[in-house]
Amino acid sequence: MRVWFCIPSKRPPEEANARLDEWRSMGYRLALWRDPGDPVIKCDMLLTGPYRGYHVAVNALVREVMARDASACWLVTGGDDMSPDPNHPPEQIAAECSEHFGGTYGVMQPVGDRFGAVRSICGSPWMGREFCRRIYGGKGPFFEGYYHMWGDEEMCEITKKLGILWQRPDLVHYHHHGAREKGLRKPMPHWMRVANDAYMTYRPLFLKRKRAGWPGYEPLPASSDGQD
Repeated sequence: MRVWFCIPSKRPPEEANARLDEWRSMGYRLALWRDPGDPVIKCDMLLTGPYRGYHVAVNALVREVMARDASACWLVTGGDDMSPDPNHPPEQIAAECSEHFGGTYGVMQPVGDRFGAVRSICGSPWMGREFCRRIYGGKGPFFEGYYHMWGDEEMCEITKKLGILWQRPDLVHYHHHGAREKGLRKPMPHWMRVANDAYMTYRPLFLKRKRAGWPGYEPLPASSDGQD
């Protein structure tokens, strides 16, 4: 059973590796999306292409990992500014998730790091293979209509609605966010400004989808072999 950390990354290698080395050392496999021409970062799987947003990139990574690795039962996402839980190996967490859900049709979100609105979003979720295979009619774990934000909140709302969200305060994905890193403030790069500016742009879409009951989220039927 392998656990993959699947994220788009735009930071230069020396910055990204400060966090990615932690995931590597804990035993996670790394799947990265990088823009064409970006410096190479060591990983187990790399996808490149025109960047159409966080959710499109993560969905593509998840689909590719599942196609290549039949043992990838749990897939984690987040950002290259997050650390894995330092006290629990991925195999242990994966086994606990599979036991809790009776398979891999579910989402587990560590909420031990209380920074931000951690209980109202799935900002660094563990996503089960069957959840990724079935949700949104099989298109992938995230709604792709948002650019950078709001997809994590939609995932939280949908998984709560379906009764398949497990929030664990005993696990910590520490977010090294610039707002909490005292003395480390740097000029905001262009790609980060674009992502932040998209927050209000996509808020009306989120509210519209919420009022409509999240159209298109409906999952495919369970596997006929019962392995969900």
